[in-house]
Amino acid sequence: MIVKQASINDIPNIVELLKLSLGESVVGKSSTIWNFKHADNPFGSSHVLVATDDEKFVGVRALMKWNWQLGNDVWVAYRAVDTATHPDFQGKGVFKKLTLKALDDVQENQETFVFNTPNDKSRPGYLKMGWVVVDSLPIAIVPTILYIFLSFLRKKCYIQTKFKMKN
Repeated sequence: MIVKQASINDIPNIVELLKLSLGESVVGKSSTIWNFKHADNPFGSSHVLVATDDEKFVGVRALMKWNWQLGNDVWVAYRAVDTATHPDFQGKGVFKKLTLKALDDVQENQETFVFNTPNDKSRPGYLKMGWVVVDSLPIAIVPTILYIFLSFLRKKCYIQTKFKMKN
């Protein structure tokens, strides 16, 4: 098995692996969605590794870049997302190998921390690797005034019909 940093040419294979391993969800898996999350992220591109075996994509591990802010202090962080292992390779250490390599990579770049909200299927793997459950964190996403103004102009009908405003 070979582990390497993903390239733009790998995206179609990554998307197919995600579909094969995880199936579809409310938001369909596509190159467009992948690029939106991992290439066009306003905080920077994600750190993405892939594992191949005889040129067959057998694993993907993405760490999405985030910025966390408290007052004037800003931390670069990564959220572990979009991880998949080919069904024929599950239970063979692909998940662990990709995750540990990705953590080593971001540590070399002196980023501050990695966080996650694992599902019930992946949580045991994280706990075996030494991750700890922290509990709920008091987090708020606060859009800027310019964003709110532009969003209101672009999505006025959607906002009015999708959400009920409370007085």
